[in-house]
Amino acid sequence: MPYKNFESLKGFLLLYSILAMFIGIGIYLYFKISQRNNINQTIEDIMLMVQNISEDEAKNRYSGFNTDVAVLGEYFPFDLQIEEKQEHYSVKNRFGGEIQIYESFADKEARNKYFQFSQDTHTYEKMSSGGGAYIILLTELSGRVCRVLAQVDWKNKMPNFLGLEAGYTTPRNQNNGLYNLHYYVLKDNLGEKFLTDDAGKQSYDALTTEDARKACGCMWRSCSLALKFL
Repeated sequence: MPYKNFESLKGFLLLYSILAMFIGIGIYLYFKISQRNNINQTIEDIMLMVQNISEDEAKNRYSGFNTDVAVLGEYFPFDLQIEEKQEHYSVKNRFGGEIQIYESFADKEARNKYFQFSQDTHTYEKMSSGGGAYIILLTELSGRVCRVLAQVDWKNKMPNFLGLEAGYTTPRNQNNGLYNLHYYVLKDNLGEKFLTDDAGKQSYDALTTEDARKACGCMWRSCSLALKFL
């Protein structure tokens, strides 16, 4: 009798192990498929947003353009989660982070004008007709999502694409991922030398596999990807 009980226990444990293995595989596959779908949908989201923005905002050189303006202009896909926080809006991306939009500089003239009057915002706002470009920032990405999106041929999908920056924040490097794209990825400054605290990887084209791996080497979901458009 004890032998039969032992054999029954062994059979039960074997069956339980097999079921647990299949459940684990199922959860893993579901996660991978879900993540791939979210990546593909995010690419479509950005293409739709860029199209909507270009139809309304380009003539104004994106003056004062930001997330709030984009929400009020209904440029985001309808199924993204938008929350109103005090006087501003927060837009969730499909990975749990945010989509943020910033006015940016298209060329050295626009950037240098800002530097010249950076201490006098009133004068700058009166003189400036807009930076001529904008940035779409995706935050709180996993390393894999960051790597895949950084290797997308955005230029082929949208001719007004100017460049991208992939990076990840650390306690010592809170500025990674946006600064250099904003100030130093321009239409007319290829080869310009600059030294900043931003250790993200900037490019006018899709990142290579190796560059994406280095740029998106974050822990958990501390990666970001910023895309710049004219």
